[in-house]
Amino acid sequence: MTMGYLSVVIFSLAVQLSLLFNPIEATWQCPEACSCTGASLYCFAASLIEIPSEIPDTYEGLYLGFNGIQNVERDSLSHLGNLRLIDLTSNGIFQINDATFQELQTLETLRLPFNNLRAITVDLLSGLRSLEVLDVSNNVIDRIDPGSFDHLPNIKEINLRSNLIELLHPMMFRSLANLEIISLRSNFIEEIASTALPLPSNLTELDLRYNDLYEIDDEIFRQQSRLKTLLLGNNYISYIAEMAFTDITYLEELDVSSNELESIPPEALGGLRNLNILDLSDNKIEVITIGALRTLEKLEELDLTRNSLSELEFAMFSGLNNLKVLNLHKNVIELIHPGTFRAVQSLEKVNLGFNYIRNISAMFYQDLINIRELDFELNQIEEITSQT
Repeated sequence: MTMGYLSVVIFSLAVQLSLLFNPIEATWQCPEACSCTGASLYCFAASLIEIPSEIPDTYEGLYLGFNGIQNVERDSLSHLGNLRLIDLTSNGIFQINDATFQELQTLETLRLPFNNLRAITVDLLSGLRSLEVLDVSNNVIDRIDPGSFDHLPNIKEINLRSNLIELLHPMMFRSLANLEIISLRSNFIEEIASTALPLPSNLTELDLRYNDLYEIDDEIFRQQSRLKTLLLGNNYISYIAEMAFTDITYLEELDVSSNELESIPPEALGGLRNLNILDLSDNKIEVITIGALRTLEKLEELDLTRNSLSELEFAMFSGLNNLKVLNLHKNVIELIHPGTFRAVQSLEKVNLGFNYIRNISAMFYQDLINIRELDFELNQIEEITSQT
């Protein structure tokens, strides 16, 4: 028997064994308008109305975005125990039966944005023990049943952006010890009960922009020591309780822009020793109490654009020893008291454009020893005095 003949026999046996142990994969053909690469099926905008049948059970990725799949049946996925990613973006899905994903023990990413899902029921996500990323943004979800996320012990990111959520149930996220990022942006949340947020201890980013919040009390963010980014912009917040952020000492970015704040009272920002970026733009702030910013010793950027400040008082910015960027664009500032910037000689960029400033003390420039960019555009400056 020649070596060539022996090689042919071995190859033939290998093919037959492959057919024997995985007949579906051997006979399955990639659907038209799709591509099958490696262990993934790509069917973007392929006019599908259902998940293709008999997908080989060795597949790890299903990319089925921008089709017309309105229902997801358990039978279409139950044999795909090796899946790691499912992307069903923009299909018009309005129904996924409970336990549809029950057998997908290895799934790590589930993307369902831009569909018509109305609720997350208690058993919808059952079985997804390996899931790390859940994206159900841009649906019409107005109900999340208590315990719905308890099936996700390894979840790291939940995106609920742009839905119709009004209420966060108590303890909704508490059991998710590995959760790091939550986006609730663009919903209709009016109030956050302190029982809804004790949040997971490892949470680093919380996005609550574009909701209907009107106050931040002193209980909401208790025991959130690892939180680094808190986004509260574009709400209706008019009140921040003293020491409201005292437990989030590792916070690096705080966005409270586009709200209804009229003042920054003493201790409202107390405890934020590691804050780098503070955005208070587009509020109605008339007064920043002397000392209100004193604990922000690592702050580098402060944005007070489009507020109602009429004067900058001596020591207003005391304690901001590392401040580099200060934006006061479009306030109604008429007066800058001598010594206002004496405590913030680290400043490199100051924007005072579009105000009503007429006079500036020469000492103003002497205090800004590291300044690189200074904007006085469209003021009414008539005189630079030598007053000290």
